[in-house]
Amino acid sequence: MSKISRDSDNATGARGPKTLVEKRLSDAGVRVERSASVEEESKACYYHDNQRLPTKTSGNYTIHGGDGLVLLDVDDKLEELPEETADLPSTFVVESPHGGYHPYYALKDDTGISNAQTDWGSIRYEGQYVVGPGSTIDHGECGDGKANCPSEGTGEYEIAVNKPITTLSGDYLEHLREVCASSGSDKTLKEDYGGEQITLPDDTPADEGERYICTEFTRHSTRLAGEDLMDLLRGGTGSYELRRDDETGINQSAADYYALELLYGAFFYRGEDEGDARKLALSVFKRYCRENPYDKTGNTRKWLRKGERYLLEQMDAVQEEFDVGKWHRWRRREYENGFNAEEHKPWTDPEKDGKPSITELDIVRAATRLLASPVTPEQVAEQYGLDLSALPPTYCGEINTPSRSWSSGDFVGRPTASDIGELAHQINPKRERSYHEWVLKKWLKTEYKEVAMAFCPLRANGERYVYYPADLPDPENARYVRCGGEERDPELPEETTEQEVMTDGGVSMSKSESHNKLKQIRQARDGDESSTEGPEVYTCPIDGCSRTVVGEPGHLMNHVNQASDDAHRHRTLNEDLEVVVHWGEMNWGPGIPAFDSLPSTDEKVSVCEKDDLWGPGAPS
Repeated sequence: MSKISRDSDNATGARGPKTLVEKRLSDAGVRVERSASVEEESKACYYHDNQRLPTKTSGNYTIHGGDGLVLLDVDDKLEELPEETADLPSTFVVESPHGGYHPYYALKDDTGISNAQTDWGSIRYEGQYVVGPGSTIDHGECGDGKANCPSEGTGEYEIAVNKPITTLSGDYLEHLREVCASSGSDKTLKEDYGGEQITLPDDTPADEGERYICTEFTRHSTRLAGEDLMDLLRGGTGSYELRRDDETGINQSAADYYALELLYGAFFYRGEDEGDARKLALSVFKRYCRENPYDKTGNTRKWLRKGERYLLEQMDAVQEEFDVGKWHRWRRREYENGFNAEEHKPWTDPEKDGKPSITELDIVRAATRLLASPVTPEQVAEQYGLDLSALPPTYCGEINTPSRSWSSGDFVGRPTASDIGELAHQINPKRERSYHEWVLKKWLKTEYKEVAMAFCPLRANGERYVYYPADLPDPENARYVRCGGEERDPELPEETTEQEVMTDGGVSMSKSESHNKLKQIRQARDGDESSTEGPEVYTCPIDGCSRTVVGEPGHLMNHVNQASDDAHRHRTLNEDLEVVVHWGEMNWGPGIPAFDSLPSTDEKVSVCEKDDLWGPGAPS
């Protein structure tokens, strides 16, 4: 008898399924905010971002794996599972409307745990989900093609085993790792499917690609475009008219072509080269095709019937005929039945619900990328689907002070909001510079880590706040960085542990060390007594100067020696950090001999009567 089989402990009591599953997750010690909304009466989740509590979702919802929660999607009867899997300990289980099961397990150590396809179903972990209990599906629209699907009516995901989520360890955990490992090693083999052979997708690019199209890409496209892509991947037609006249089937060749075209464009838009975009598109398509082996009319998917050669020929045709302009128009589609002619005018920016349009966000992205990266307007125009022909080809980096890149030593720009707003205004003159700046700053405050802002107090041009794409290195002289609505310390490159910077006194110190001491310096300036813990903090004794250093008094001596303002001129610090005034270096006025020490009152009066002039830097 399977340990994870359905038992009598399935009552939910007065609490609803969402409340109950939320409590089970909390009691298991895993992240509870792992739910996203699912389309009504379906199990299709198009947007994986903004995961929240199950009770904070409306209607159907997901439970996402990862972060210590592994989900099994069991298609077979629990009694028919392989012995090792059937012997997994009893845990919280949800039954699907088609008679499948979703056991939930917690993990303290997820080493070796990955998404995997098995003979009995699948293991869902990073970036994948199951539909939560209480959700319903329309059997007439689900398109699973399963033998036990009634093809009509409504089915519900129900709690089959209502008990705490079990934490796997020991032999149980090791067995699950073996299943994941063996599934991954088979991905390079060929599998017979309907008399033809197919090459199974590699999990690594499939995981990466699926994560991108379900999270980041949804922020770069309209909701309609996202729904089109996901419906095509799951065996539907999106908003395309691909059903045969007799309603007996779908033009699968056209549907597969559109799915591959949209995927290829999404990865090309991400910045992948042609080879990587192709690999990612094929991997994601294959994963969804195997998970959804029947189209929405119940027919087996064409790749599974025709084999690998069919799919590769479709991909070749996509790459040969790919039209980036057409793809961008699809990405910005707002209308299901055709398109509005205004969408062909890239500067049209209809605000909807008080939010900037996809086009406006692309303009700000393009302006930021142009000013912060060594790219040409032609490259950026193709990536974002914009007309930048009016910009000079060498525009990048011209209006801002460059900063050295960590990785290559090349100089790249770190523009201000004003710089980006001005360039965005040149791209789209129908919007004022201030509007583009507002979009940029609002974008920075979201949780999406696309753009970063760094505070650089030592910038030569006085503009201290700079902006750049978050995938670029932080400026070397940044004091702090804001990204994704959070503030953090600037990041050092992975290959470097100690990046040297120069203090005001010309003394080098590691960047990591300087960041660690920054808090101490601030405490000292604020008079916080706790700042005396650890290395001693020294403050410049010159009146009006607040320069503070940590640990090395020599740094402060160098600062005073090299400062050129009137307060520091002709002064140094001795070993006791006392101010020494060099009277003999001072200019006392024309014809006045230099004093070797502080002049007496009579000497001052004599000088005043003679020329009535004290030169710059002379004491009163």
